[in-house]
Amino acid sequence: MKTIIVLFWAASCMALGVEEYARFAVAQDSVNYGGGTCLDASAGVRLFQGPWQFNLDQTYRKTPEDNAALQRFSRNRSETTLAVRYQTGGITVRPDFRFTTDLDSSGVVLPRSEGIGERSNTVRPGLNLGWELPGTVKLNAYGRYWSRSVSGQDDQDLSWAETRAGGGAIWYTPLGIDLGVSGMSHNTGIDEVDFDETYSRVNFAASLAPRTLPTRTQVMADLAWSVQSGGDHNGTPLPDRATARVRAVQTLARNLTFNFTVCQTIDFDEDVTRLAAYQAGARLRYAFTGWGEHPSSVSLYGQGTESFISTRFGEIETRVGVYRGLSVLVNGRIWEGPSSIPGTGGTRRRETYGGGLEYRMKNGLSAWFLIRRQASELEYTEVWNSFQGGLAFYPAAHI
Repeated sequence: MKTIIVLFWAASCMALGVEEYARFAVAQDSVNYGGGTCLDASAGVRLFQGPWQFNLDQTYRKTPEDNAALQRFSRNRSETTLAVRYQTGGITVRPDFRFTTDLDSSGVVLPRSEGIGERSNTVRPGLNLGWELPGTVKLNAYGRYWSRSVSGQDDQDLSWAETRAGGGAIWYTPLGIDLGVSGMSHNTGIDEVDFDETYSRVNFAASLAPRTLPTRTQVMADLAWSVQSGGDHNGTPLPDRATARVRAVQTLARNLTFNFTVCQTIDFDEDVTRLAAYQAGARLRYAFTGWGEHPSSVSLYGQGTESFISTRFGEIETRVGVYRGLSVLVNGRIWEGPSSIPGTGGTRRRETYGGGLEYRMKNGLSAWFLIRRQASELEYTEVWNSFQGGLAFYPAAHI
């Protein structure tokens, strides 16, 4: 009898597990069909057995071309990713392969500001290696290679290739301070225009999460020093950089949480020291039971960034369960930042607000739609209605 039980248990452990998902969404600049339609579809499957895992993911995106309220960069593309993962003990090996097809030859900026080229597809194999001793040390290494099919000006075919390699280590010290070091090197070569540039970076980092804070309070702080060499896309030398980041989470009540993040970078360029990019954001979330089967919540979020450009962003998002799997969705958003749309003067403000419904079934299938009112500062302020909707399927794993 024991032998039968052991054999049954072993067979169960070797069974093949399967997870799959699918999502389809449509958005357009009108509540009527055909007004600047954008499509986004994705699907994937994950097979797992013992230490092995296989992932296949496919995405398709189509941006508006006709009857759009706003001019947009074309991003019609199809992307296929295949990844294999083997994990045993503390060792992880993960090779992957990605093939991207630009369905209408997407525009790409050529190096040294030599104009705009047309990209048709990209092949990108990669490899990730990792080893971890839980609670003590973690090591990783990775490599990437990109082969891009690009035509330059006068329809000249360019042999555009990029390689990147890097790795790092983290030591979780007994004092509660995590120390890390990492590095990477990236090379871009285009034979036809005699372009061959390499940039590299070495990071030294320390992070701290104090353990003696008041109840229901978490604070995480990290500091990194990056030593950089080489130039950017236009050949400008890269400066050394220091980055400081603080994130705090406070549970104000059982169902009310507040968190904020502040990040500041400082560049050290030869004899010049200057403040670089700055980012600050905060979120307040209130969760409650509602009247349906799924949790309800109200979230407020705001963010601001400063660098060569400035952006401001604020959003309120509400989901209220009303009956079984049915929820009411209400949201509003204000965004202000740079713009490449003709007639906007380089910056513009965009406001969006609206609502809709979502229904989640117990088998993992969900459907939703939103009708929104949008206003944007163009040559003059334009206002229009938009529609978003879709289907998604995220089942639980089955064996």
